[in-house]
Amino acid sequence: MSNPFGNSDVENGNNGDFTIDDDDLDNVDIEGADIHDQLPTPEEYKAKMFGGTAPFAQFSPSKEAAELSEAGSVYGDDRSVAMHDQLPNVDEYKTTSQLQREKGYRAGLYTFLILLLLTIIITGVTVPLVLRSDEQRSSSVNANASSNGSGSGGNSGVPGPAPTGPSPPDGGTRYQQAIDYLVAIGVSTRTILEQDTGSPQYKAAFWIAYVDEYQIQIPSSVGGGSDNELPIHTRFTERYALAVFYYSTGGESWKYSMRFLQPIDHCEWYQDFITTSGQILRLGVSECKDVGIGFEEKLVHSLEMPNNGLAGDLPSEIQLLHRLTKLALSFNANLTSQKSLDGVHMLVYLTDLELHYCSLVGRIPDWFGNLRALTNLSLGNNALDGPLPDSFFKLTNLVLLGLDDNGFTGPIEPFAAFTQLDSLYLEDNVFTGELTESLIRSWGKMVELDLSTNKLDGPLPPNLWSITSLQVMDLNGNNFVGPIPEITTLHDNLQFLSLYNNRLDWRIPTTINNLKNLAHLDLSINNLELPYPSTMSQLSLLRYLFTGENRFVDHPIPQFLAQLTNLRELSMKESSLTGTIPTFLGNLSRLQVLDLDRNKLEGQIPEELGQLTAIQTLMLNRNNLNGTIPESFSALSALDVLLLDGNDIGSTADVICADDSRKKITHFIADCARPNPEIVCSCCTLCCSDSNTTCNSFDWRINLDPIWEYGFRRVVYKFSQNVLPPAGG
Repeated sequence: MSNPFGNSDVENGNNGDFTIDDDDLDNVDIEGADIHDQLPTPEEYKAKMFGGTAPFAQFSPSKEAAELSEAGSVYGDDRSVAMHDQLPNVDEYKTTSQLQREKGYRAGLYTFLILLLLTIIITGVTVPLVLRSDEQRSSSVNANASSNGSGSGGNSGVPGPAPTGPSPPDGGTRYQQAIDYLVAIGVSTRTILEQDTGSPQYKAAFWIAYVDEYQIQIPSSVGGGSDNELPIHTRFTERYALAVFYYSTGGESWKYSMRFLQPIDHCEWYQDFITTSGQILRLGVSECKDVGIGFEEKLVHSLEMPNNGLAGDLPSEIQLLHRLTKLALSFNANLTSQKSLDGVHMLVYLTDLELHYCSLVGRIPDWFGNLRALTNLSLGNNALDGPLPDSFFKLTNLVLLGLDDNGFTGPIEPFAAFTQLDSLYLEDNVFTGELTESLIRSWGKMVELDLSTNKLDGPLPPNLWSITSLQVMDLNGNNFVGPIPEITTLHDNLQFLSLYNNRLDWRIPTTINNLKNLAHLDLSINNLELPYPSTMSQLSLLRYLFTGENRFVDHPIPQFLAQLTNLRELSMKESSLTGTIPTFLGNLSRLQVLDLDRNKLEGQIPEELGQLTAIQTLMLNRNNLNGTIPESFSALSALDVLLLDGNDIGSTADVICADDSRKKITHFIADCARPNPEIVCSCCTLCCSDSNTTCNSFDWRINLDPIWEYGFRRVVYKFSQNVLPPAGG
């Protein structure tokens, strides 16, 4: 049997600083931990478990030899009282002295000969014993390595401490039992489990039989013992399925190990993290539950691994997690191919399936409608396409449905079946049809509705505002026509309304003030006409207002804006604005973006605009402004984009450029092109002139559409990079 691990790293679950101890929740360093501690190789494991002979202790002289050596060292000692009751005379002394020297010589010689003889005897006995034991130990180790197909000197590249648990049965019996069981219940084939050494299934079976110290019990037959009576949904099959999942999705390279493949209960294969809000988040096998009477142990109910570097296919063995209710693997960009959905079709208890921001391809299979327990389904930001199968619309328990940013086609009307929805995200697909009154009635519980960037058309239904629970309505990027329906009743909840880039006409409803909590209103790029309703001044919570590129005729900047002191972003691009820039705009102290590009404004830039200390983007280009850059602009330290080209603004830009302490402006464009610059600008990133009409022909349209999805908001107001000039160029 060959080594299935190759040179891969298998984490042993020494979680470093990743795991949060109950008594030390504050000492967590998610980025600084070493997550690649390793299990032993199969060779190391078997050398320890099968052929392990304790090293011999160093040889030391016996007690008898030590006593003889001690006796020899005092042999001839002339201190016996019985022999010397009188002092010697001179002759006696000489004679005795000579005798003592001769006795000493003889004693030393005898001692040496005795020790030499003992050494020869002991060596002759012990050396053969040591050699024989060594030979037996080497033979045992080599035999074990040979039986598992490992070459001599082979190194699996998975160093680590050797397990100390029970050894598998001799002769590969446990491995054979595992194979027999998995084949009998139809989980895999013998060819894969015995011969396909590179497959996740082979690796998982090898691991669970030989490497896993936990030594989970392999189920035996029940009743009469026939194969069809073998239990299928067991903790053994769960552990095997999780091991296949590990190898199939590149577990060796996961960002966090989640303690997978550790010699502990697989319900403990998880790690705890602390969110930015201080909440404890458990990922991995995040929940196990009791099944009920007659089943003493718990089964896996939740598997969560978002943004963990999973790569490859979600294996079909995932269906062995029979009681799984939540599978959350979102934000794993290399979780690819249509096969990644195949293992889900038997998970009949599944209520929450999150696979958004992966790389799934293909079409939704017909069997998807069998997952009737689903309440949350997120498949957004993949490469799925085609029409949805009829069975899909049988998932009538859905509360959240995210199919956004794919290539789905088909009519919008069947979505009326989802009457329990509170969140529907269909943006960036190719759905067609009209938004009918019956659809609106079906969605009476809706909170967040995003149908943007599809092929929807027709008029907006008159009951559009009847969904009183609605907080987000994003219909931008379609082909809706006709007027915006009047808002006849007070609507307390709606905060976000985007009708951007349609073909809506007539006027902004005078009853728009009934959307009293509106924070985001985008009506740009339509066919709307003036006047603005004065009731817009009552939208006191409005933070983002975009009305540009409609069919507005010449008109001044509207006075109602003075009341909207919470505004962060205001865009009236290409709106036929005339007259001067009103000084009251300087009182909108929270403004971060002011876009008055491509209008007919004239006169000087008011000094009051220097009070907009939060401003980051100021676009006054392509107007008829004159004068100089106000001295007050020196206070605009947050400026990142300043567009002044296409005007008659002269003098110098020193108020901006001379201050070395301020951060460099990323995009600063003015009419400073030589040889006849209107303004001298040493820090401009692009210099234009009146004669060069293509100098600043970039769109400079802000990304007006925040993304609302999956219960959180990601608002990004940036310029599209494909329409920007290079910074500094």
